[in-house]
Amino acid sequence: MNHTKDRIAKKVVEYYAKFKALKREDVLHTQEVVAYTRMIAAGEGWDDKKTALIEMAAWLHDIGCPRSKEIYGNSLPVNQQNVGREVACELLADVDELSSDEKSWLENVVGTHHQYPKAVEYDFLPLFEADLIVNVLSGYHPKEKAGHLYNTMMTTHTGRVLFKLMTD
Repeated sequence: MNHTKDRIAKKVVEYYAKFKALKREDVLHTQEVVAYTRMIAAGEGWDDKKTALIEMAAWLHDIGCPRSKEIYGNSLPVNQQNVGREVACELLADVDELSSDEKSWLENVVGTHHQYPKAVEYDFLPLFEADLIVNVLSGYHPKEKAGHLYNTMMTTHTGRVLFKLMTD
């Protein structure tokens, strides 16, 4: 699974490199989300296979942003999620090491990664919480909303601890 995870990461970086308007911060955001996702999954006791799969999802989660910016002029969550699902499908098409169910799960995660109810339904809370932490730290969400976000959307023990450590 680690070889597949590395292959997905490489595909994501290569995909991002095709877009001239891509900022270094976009790639750094993805790397931060991957790191926090791994920490939360490990802290919650996820096994190696499930952790590798959620890390793949973390690498892919914002893959719709560059194309969304070209199509819509922005990367608002609804736009990047719709486009992201399509791009994820394209990038995963030749990844034979993943089952069709795993590919479908990854595509669903990318297509819903900003939606808390879907994070619960599809079981990707480590990614959802990691993205939320990084978005708060980067100013995407105002600091004044941090308490509300913590109380309503941070539900894993590890995610709550990391959120507090990083935002207090």
